[in-house]
Amino acid sequence: MHSDGVHIRDHNTLGRMPSTGAQHRICHQRTLRFAGHISAMFKKVFQERQYIDVHVETLIQHVNGILDARPSNEVRFALIGHMGCGKSSLINAILGVFEIARKDGSSGFSCTWSIQEFRRPFPHQTAPFRAEILFYDEIELDKLFATMVSELLRAIASETTRDAEQQEDDEVEKVAKRGAAHIKTFQALFHDKPEFATDDATKEFISQAEGDRGKDVVSRMIMWAEELIRKAETNFQSTTPSELLQQMRNYTHGPVDCEDDEHVFWPLIKKVTFGITGCPVLEDGVILVDMPGSHDSNSIQALTSRRALKECNYYVPTAAIIRALSDDTLNDFLEEGFRRKRVFIVLTKIDDIDTSLSGRQAELTARLSELQERRLRARREGKAQEKAAIVLLEEEVEDELRLVRAEESPSTAIMERNSKVANNLIDDYKRRTGDQRPLDVFPVCSKMSEQYQRGFAAELDLTDEQTGISALHDHLIKTRFNDVKYLYQDQLPLVLGRIELWCDKRHFARKDVLEKTVEEPATVSTSHTSFRGYLTDRVQRYATHIDSFLEDANGRVQELLDGMKGYENAWIKRASKLCDDWEAKYTTTQYASLVKAFGVKKKMRHLKETNCNIDLALIVKRNMASDVELLTDFADRQKLRMIALFKEPLSRMEVDLRNHQEIALFLPRSLLQQFGLHKKAMVVPLDKCFTVLREDLRNIGRDLTTTTGDSIIMQCMNPVYVEVMNIKGRGSGIRRPRKMQECVDRLWPDVREQAKFRYTKAFRKCSEGLSAVVETILEDIQDSFDAFCQEKKFEEPGEIQLRKELAVTLTKANEIYFGPFRKIMGEYKMNMLPEGVKKEEH
Repeated sequence: MHSDGVHIRDHNTLGRMPSTGAQHRICHQRTLRFAGHISAMFKKVFQERQYIDVHVETLIQHVNGILDARPSNEVRFALIGHMGCGKSSLINAILGVFEIARKDGSSGFSCTWSIQEFRRPFPHQTAPFRAEILFYDEIELDKLFATMVSELLRAIASETTRDAEQQEDDEVEKVAKRGAAHIKTFQALFHDKPEFATDDATKEFISQAEGDRGKDVVSRMIMWAEELIRKAETNFQSTTPSELLQQMRNYTHGPVDCEDDEHVFWPLIKKVTFGITGCPVLEDGVILVDMPGSHDSNSIQALTSRRALKECNYYVPTAAIIRALSDDTLNDFLEEGFRRKRVFIVLTKIDDIDTSLSGRQAELTARLSELQERRLRARREGKAQEKAAIVLLEEEVEDELRLVRAEESPSTAIMERNSKVANNLIDDYKRRTGDQRPLDVFPVCSKMSEQYQRGFAAELDLTDEQTGISALHDHLIKTRFNDVKYLYQDQLPLVLGRIELWCDKRHFARKDVLEKTVEEPATVSTSHTSFRGYLTDRVQRYATHIDSFLEDANGRVQELLDGMKGYENAWIKRASKLCDDWEAKYTTTQYASLVKAFGVKKKMRHLKETNCNIDLALIVKRNMASDVELLTDFADRQKLRMIALFKEPLSRMEVDLRNHQEIALFLPRSLLQQFGLHKKAMVVPLDKCFTVLREDLRNIGRDLTTTTGDSIIMQCMNPVYVEVMNIKGRGSGIRRPRKMQECVDRLWPDVREQAKFRYTKAFRKCSEGLSAVVETILEDIQDSFDAFCQEKKFEEPGEIQLRKELAVTLTKANEIYFGPFRKIMGEYKMNMLPEGVKKEEH
């Protein structure tokens, strides 16, 4: 689903876009060729003339830096989510190949141990399906085995030392489970080694790593692993996906029972890349990257995944719809994807919904059964009039039941939930990031899409379009069009305009006239006598606006701090009550354990989990949540104000130049375009400054009212825990709670000072960023003006010739840009429209 802030557009009910095929693929390739041809023409001129000055060097940088940054022929989408969230099933549905990405909900573990990529056929591929294996290298194996050995040692130590209280500790239980999983992994990998013949033998061998022989243990395992890798196959090909996976069963599956001469290789695999023929979405350059389950990977897998994510163009956080609103992985990668400006959401398993009869349906069904019995009874008794009346009632109930079934059908319930969850995610995304651009949310049902593609009848009355796969499929293709559109509409005009500006010489003798035109009237200011002086004056005025913004911001922060001070007495009372509760809840030993763990005590048999930091943070959140939001709203309003203030002088200069009678006769279009481009370019860094500010304010508010991130409560409480734990000796069981009470009473001024420091720092950082934007933009304007108004009586022969050849090349480039390039962009756009809209456009 897609939102403009008010209306939600349901991707599941859009007009079907045309099937991906050769037509728009040809358009994409031709647009890249046109951009490359324009770039190559200018490069050739610069290389042949070999004339360089500061202005020419800038032009060369633009040609190299902007035109060569053309969209790639391949776009990588990283599917990220919890294990079992449906990523692999989603990939199968998108590809229309229902066995290629492994899926198995029965094991409780992610099926994706390593990174899996799905792409168009390899150049050397000779079968419909091919897989290429990439193993960990020696350094990565060292880190992998060292991590697994370390975690298994912790599990072994935990088995022998934990007491009854620790046995109920969730963290200890997690360590034990991970250790057991590592034992199974080692036994599957090295099943022919006596060191791993049994669980006890495995533990005995791994325990040797505790002493000086730790490196020897890991080195032996690396040696054994490298022997396996030398025996392993790295390429597989087949005519069917099931046969391919059967060939790769020991490379992609989890722990399996092996024959004596069989080895498994999956723990040593870094990445598996599948080349698939006949899949339109892959033929269009889409690469789907299936990341390992985010909560089912060790540290080396996590590091490998982070590196792979950096290579991806788009983040696709994926979550089951029933847990999407509370999915921490989805929220984390939404924010990270926002910083990369490339993110959209997929919600899976939308058919996981209660399809039992509603109360109204059950009531009407029972009423209809009752009327049918009465009608039969009336017929047996020969009561014709009563029977006729009952028939009329039956018809009324049946009509109402049909309406209720239509309103309360499973598909209606599914679509309503899709819209509700999507709306909440979109609102939360805007609140978290401050990004007002629409966020795409795609609710999908991979299982039902598979049924449709296989030709089976669906269990629920969702249409093929409502399964969401076709809309997602088309969105993957449309991203490539958006990249080309940005190149065509924004990047190319900027470069062509700058070159035209340098090539136009008619203005050389008119610099004084231009300067007087763009300067403010003498009645307003006479402190500057040149355009640079005018810009310097503008910098000072901008500085005044920025100082005013910072002063207003500090005033808002002080209002928040005054509010905190007003609540301080109430907070002391509530915190004192919490201290009493903690003391009463635990024994002396347990209380010491609570303090030693910095205020966190896991759930025990008869006692719920305790987190002192969360309890204290909730005190602040209760009163300050709305005040924290007000600061964010203030930043949003200031962004609009500052953008308007920053644009004003550029708009005035542009209007003055257009209206000047003398200059208008020779003024080239390129100079006027520069003002529009500078105004447009100015918005981006300004928006970035305030987006960063908004994120900083949101993080500070979160740190003030929760214990996530860099929590203020935790930062202020950590010294308290240390001070309390330093109390030892006789009577420490009584003195520790008293000390805790005393320190917590003094906590709130520290919290207030820390909040003041962070908020002040955030606004100061924003003001410094605004100042940097001012300097950068105005320097760029000055450079453009100087380039336009170069006062040269004599030009070097190389410059004269370069200017002539660039002017000729610019004419050719404009012919391409406004001719075939524009035409092919129109065709590309039409190919990306839904069929219904395409007919209207035609």
